[in-house]
Amino acid sequence: MAETRVLIVHEDKDFFDSTARVLGEAIPGCASIGAISAPRGLGMAKQHRPNLIIADGDLVGMDGYKFTAELKSDPELADIPVLIVAGEPTEASALRARQVGAAGHLPHSVDAATLVQKVSGLIGAGAEGQSGTAPGVTAGNAAVAPATAVAEPVGVSSGVPGPASATVDASDRSDVPHVDDLLRIMIDQGGSDLHLTVGSPPGVRVRGNIVPVEGVKVLTSKDTQEMLLN
Repeated sequence: MAETRVLIVHEDKDFFDSTARVLGEAIPGCASIGAISAPRGLGMAKQHRPNLIIADGDLVGMDGYKFTAELKSDPELADIPVLIVAGEPTEASALRARQVGAAGHLPHSVDAATLVQKVSGLIGAGAEGQSGTAPGVTAGNAAVAPATAVAEPVGVSSGVPGPASATVDASDRSDVPHVDDLLRIMIDQGGSDLHLTVGSPPGVRVRGNIVPVEGVKVLTSKDTQEMLLN
């Protein structure tokens, strides 16, 4: 049986783990992959071509609605159904979900049976609408971001501490930092934006000031493309 791949774009690891477990147990051949941010999710959608995407409507920065609109604007990804989950869904958020092209809109607290039923229906509909191309493409075939890439603002609503140097742990350092690691640093620092710009090291905006992440090289255009797509 061909594998069914679900991309879960959500910041909460517990949500990912529980959702992946429920879908894996209920849908034969279903495997879940995860991304903790919308930009990362877009890159993974291009790379893996999932059968379905579950997106957090409450993601900071580029939320699940903006993510869906961006995905649907890409002809290569527009056929992938998106299910948006929200902490406190309202009629207004449900309307917004429909307007951006989402195939469904559910609360985070949705029960397992309802989630499985919805996902199963969307996967079946998505399979009928696609041409039979196997999910997943090589990185070489994935479209790349513009040469100068700036990550979508990733906001936090909690109190923000004073600016402090953000640092990548030496044990985790590599030539090109991982976007997920930088996002965690941004959240730990109470930042509102993560800046990825060619010719500068990654920066975190804290109380209006952009603080460079220490221990990270100045980014090239190839670096920004790799960070956003891999």
